[in-house]
Amino acid sequence: MKNIVVYFLASYIFILASCGSETEETETGTPSDVKLTSFKDSLSYAFGIEYANSIYANQNMKQSLDKEMAIKGFESNISSVYPESCENILQKLMGPYGQDFNTAYVKEGSECIGKIIGYGFYNEMTGLNKLSEFNLSTLKKGFSDFLLNKKLALNETQKKLILDGFTSKINAEIKAKNAKIKAGNDKSSKDLMAAAKKLKGAQVFDNGIVIQALIPGIGGSPKATDDVQIEYILMNAKGDTIQDSYKMKKMTQNQDPIAMNLAQVIPGWTFGLQKMKKGGKYKLFIPAEMAYGYQAPAEIGPGAALVFEIDLINYGKAGSLAPPMPQAPANVGGGF
Repeated sequence: MKNIVVYFLASYIFILASCGSETEETETGTPSDVKLTSFKDSLSYAFGIEYANSIYANQNMKQSLDKEMAIKGFESNISSVYPESCENILQKLMGPYGQDFNTAYVKEGSECIGKIIGYGFYNEMTGLNKLSEFNLSTLKKGFSDFLLNKKLALNETQKKLILDGFTSKINAEIKAKNAKIKAGNDKSSKDLMAAAKKLKGAQVFDNGIVIQALIPGIGGSPKATDDVQIEYILMNAKGDTIQDSYKMKKMTQNQDPIAMNLAQVIPGWTFGLQKMKKGGKYKLFIPAEMAYGYQAPAEIGPGAALVFEIDLINYGKAGSLAPPMPQAPANVGGGF
């Protein structure tokens, strides 16, 4: 039932992606009584306005939102507590994919939307290590002032300057952090691939991939468009385990091998699995350019080479072992 909650999070959270956007014109009431005595106050107030404004991306909520309940929900849940009870309420309000609107649930739904936005703000800023830069009481004031149509303490130009400046700062920090990670990964990946080429029985290919047979298979080999069934362990250049299909199976209580199509995985897998034989166990060393390059998921890091231990259990023609997928998945290897 989390589809609808994900819909709301995608619609209303991650404000940094659009910071400095134009605020909906709502000022018709009395002036705000907030006192902005520091940049921290101004930043907090601006973010409160922006998060409240994001609700109006949904036209139904713009017309029917219970503003007092939305404010109540936001103020009560600027925390890491996921509002699980809201799943059922939002399902009833908006339908499973946010395409319906049942006015009987506006009051409860509005409070839940506030809770989700509070939860999203807290987790986004915690993830960026920026929560301490906000005054939560002033954040709440910006949120409520906007929804209550108060005359805001920041005009549009002031708000935009504050949000754009904060976003630029965050982007610069992320860029510097990624550059540092990239430099470290470049060195460790280079060392890893150099060491892999010296392993006993290593097969080294022109594209940089290295394969070591731990237990040689005796069956045939899949083609680039075939389905495969495998078990695997993914490690980084330091030898740390990132993913383990055996452990994932225990968690999901699924006893079947991992199934995928080789046309829908990273290039290193498409190439490497074709060099393996059914029934064998192999170590597959993949340079970054045959994996995710500098667009790698956070748990891997930009420019990282990957190491897999793979058991090739079975293979067959497309559609025989794995369900068809419309596009290449985002996860390592192939969407499992």
